[in-house]
Amino acid sequence: MEKSIFYDTAIDLVLLEDAVDNDAYESAVVDMQGYDGVCFVAAVGLGAVTTSVLTVEQDDSAAMTSAATLAGAEANVVTAVAADGLALVEVVKPTARYVRAVLTVPDITAVPAAIIAIRFRARSVPRANEGVSVVSPGPAA
Repeated sequence: MEKSIFYDTAIDLVLLEDAVDNDAYESAVVDMQGYDGVCFVAAVGLGAVTTSVLTVEQDDSAAMTSAATLAGAEANVVTAVAADGLALVEVVKPTARYVRAVLTVPDITAVPAAIIAIRFRARSVPRANEGVSVVSPGPAA
């Protein structure tokens, strides 16, 4: 049996903003219990030549009251007037149970932004995700 992305991953939309501008936006907290890692995917809409920064924080508490930024867990999300930006930060085996992404956006004309969290290598499988997996599809009828 072939394993698909649905087998041992959990995919969640953890941030969706219709107009980000000149602020740091924190994603929803992601519980890493039962997973080996997480990949945060950030997308920022076109409209300005700029660089936003995606970082990851972790904490032992779901309240994130003493959240610490992970060293090296940083990626630039570069946009242009006619091009959206996309960046990923992967964290394998975080040392704390809870993580979240932070998207820091410079002073720009407000644009939409989103962050998706993809937790992977679940220790209890299979996972339930919405979607379809197609193996060797033929042409559409």
